[in-house]
Amino acid sequence: MSQANSAESSAPPRSTAGGALAALQILRLLGSASEALFAQAGLHAQLARMEWQQEKRRLASMLILGVVAALCVGCVLLALGALALIVGWDSGYRIPIAAGVCVTYAVLAAIAWFRVAALAARGESAFAATRAELTSDLAMLRSRL
Repeated sequence: MSQANSAESSAPPRSTAGGALAALQILRLLGSASEALFAQAGLHAQLARMEWQQEKRRLASMLILGVVAALCVGCVLLALGALALIVGWDSGYRIPIAAGVCVTYAVLAAIAWFRVAALAARGESAFAATRAELTSDLAMLRSRL
């Protein structure tokens, strides 16, 4: 009976050995995957930088063109409004001409507003490729772990 006790005491418990083996496998997996994870993170950073540069260029162009267009349109509208009032000043249509100039300004302002809203809506697609890549990478990591 003493031989049976000594044989049992020298054998490692099965649950501890299985747990240690699983932990070592996880550590090996993480060690081998860390290089790939860092490389993937670097690629994501490069993609995000490129998309940010594109977005900055688009926004800067939008701002510059918007300011130039607003200045030009403002000058033209003031000149046309003044011309319409000068031409109709001596007639009895002074007030309807002034009202027409105001309505024209309002319609043009509404058109400009809708164009700016359309350009702003295009900004919702910013960083779409980065978000898609991160989503696919997270799904891949979840499936492997």
